[in-house]
Amino acid sequence: MDLRDILCDLVNKCVVEINDCDDIKKSIKDQILKPIINYILEEIYPYLIISVIIFILTLLIAIAILILIIKGTSF
Repeated sequence: MDLRDILCDLVNKCVVEINDCDDIKKSIKDQILKPIINYILEEIYPYLIISVIIFILTLLIAIAILILIIKGTSF
């Protein structure tokens, strides 16, 4: 048996054990996934706000240009 087979066997046993026990799933979700997701959202939040502001400003400028074009073509 080489190292690859041993590692595959170990990973498969871990997956089976995690799937069998709901307490482990809950602890992984509460102790690992939630903090990671919260951290990522805290880091991305300012960029999301800036992106939304830029999108709204672009939309307002496009509407203003459209209104100016419509008013300019009607004589």
